[in-house]
Amino acid sequence: MHPQCSRLHDPAENHRTADALGEYPFRAQGWGVALIPKDKQFASVLGGENLAVIKGENSGEAIKFLTYFADPKVMNNFEKDFGYFPPRKDVASDPLWTKDPLLQIFSEEMQYARPRPASPQWPGISKAISAALVKSLSQYADPIENAKEAQAKIDQLLK
Repeated sequence: MHPQCSRLHDPAENHRTADALGEYPFRAQGWGVALIPKDKQFASVLGGENLAVIKGENSGEAIKFLTYFADPKVMNNFEKDFGYFPPRKDVASDPLWTKDPLLQIFSEEMQYARPRPASPQWPGISKAISAALVKSLSQYADPIENAKEAQAKIDQLLK
């Protein structure tokens, strides 16, 4: 999960997750998290870092590393230690992520998460969405108009 707050840590606390920290300071301020609002259905985007192997003399070792890293226990420990929410539903279903009321929302959101489309036009699509979001959040322009403008740009890119 990417801009949707997949990185859950207090930087002053050595990048550990809420389970390791116990409580986040903002909880005392009376706020938390919720599922991303929906119109007809919930939706979220998987995102963040990507791991890949390029053709070369060390690709065999790289594949071994990715195989190791993809192990649910290894991934769970990495995500916990670095303060990232797991990108896999099976790892996100671990009690570490489902017991804490704050992290539970992110675990629930995973059932609606989808990967970004594989498209050579993705950079332009992402730019159009980001620009509309910034203009909406900064109240620079009407959110409905921003969405329509972004959709028109995306439609043009996909022609």
